[in-house]
Amino acid sequence: MKTHQARAHALITQADDLRQRGKLEEALAAYREAIRLVPAFGTLNLVIGEMLFQHQRPAEAATAFRAVLALVPEHDQAWSRLGQCQLLQGQTEDAFVSFEKALALNRNDVEA
Repeated sequence: MKTHQARAHALITQADDLRQRGKLEEALAAYREAIRLVPAFGTLNLVIGEMLFQHQRPAEAATAFRAVLALVPEHDQAWSRLGQCQLLQGQTEDAFVSFEKALALNRNDVEA
């Protein structure tokens, strides 16, 4: 297990570097492999979701934000971003529910 954690940490460092250099697909692959090796690192899906959202891939980003919420249901930022993805996909009722959950967790969430 320790070897998986060490490898996952190395992958995260590599992914961070790739992300900084604008290598989206390679960075995504490295983050996903780190999560596969150590499922407890699943909150990295927030980073994945943000990257995908910024690259105008809301359906994929929504999947990543849902993965975060499966691990941490009270993650207000993931709820807010999920709502934004849903809005971009025309899912207004779902977006409303997501924004309500984000605001219930954090009344100061300006995005929600």
